[in-house]
Amino acid sequence: MAADGNYIKSTDVDNWIAGATDADKQAVIDRIEEQVERLTKDCFYPKAFDVRIDGNGKSRLFLGFQPDILSISSIKVSGITLASSWYTHDKNSVYLDSEIPSNGLMEEETVLFPRGRGNIHIIGTMGWPDGKLDIDNVSGIFQVGETISAPAPPDGSGATATVKEVYPTYLKIINRSATNFVENEQITGGTSGATADVDNVAGAVNDPPKAITKACIILCRYENDPTLYTKYYKGTEKLGDFSYATSEEPLAGVREADVLLRSYVRKKPMIGVV
Repeated sequence: MAADGNYIKSTDVDNWIAGATDADKQAVIDRIEEQVERLTKDCFYPKAFDVRIDGNGKSRLFLGFQPDILSISSIKVSGITLASSWYTHDKNSVYLDSEIPSNGLMEEETVLFPRGRGNIHIIGTMGWPDGKLDIDNVSGIFQVGETISAPAPPDGSGATATVKEVYPTYLKIINRSATNFVENEQITGGTSGATADVDNVAGAVNDPPKAITKACIILCRYENDPTLYTKYYKGTEKLGDFSYATSEEPLAGVREADVLLRSYVRKKPMIGVV
């Protein structure tokens, strides 16, 4: 089975060391993608989380994540599951409807997160949302893993993507072409032959950034052959007979990758879990 990550596939990298197995390639891809997420303080797909944090005696609880919260699927307070109608979330926190009577479950007479050590158990996702393509007028059944395509210009956008998940009214997609799908054009499954019309004005816009994909490829290629790219350090660098001072902090320390990564580094102020 080919080695695949969240941002790249093994076939995206053209200089694997001779004899590298799929397991070897997967290990490199996993390590590079983990490095990119650590350096950018973000994850560019919906990443599951399962955390236990301290209750603060308030109706709002900051989770302290750098990536944005995408969804909350479960909240337990001291082992008791809360009804989903009791809570909602924004990209930084979860909060409770303080107008709902606590019925003795929580502090005071209103709904608050009771103070305690690790007494709040929250499950959800964070990061960037999946690419999603809304569809209608579906004929046939799309298949996971197949390539969908739109007609080439001038009859359509010529966009392509890989189907990740299939739902009655939308497809989750990855590896979308640089060209986006457009409203009302017909898409066709390359394997299934299924067809549908695009039903969202903006098309599918939530793919991982192309710069992140390219940076991962560069770092994998660099690991296989360090002579391909420029290694640099904070301080003074030398280029031929010339030397110059550098003030920027390296990220991965590979200049061609860092140029791509730098604009995606999270600068969200950290709000404590209080």
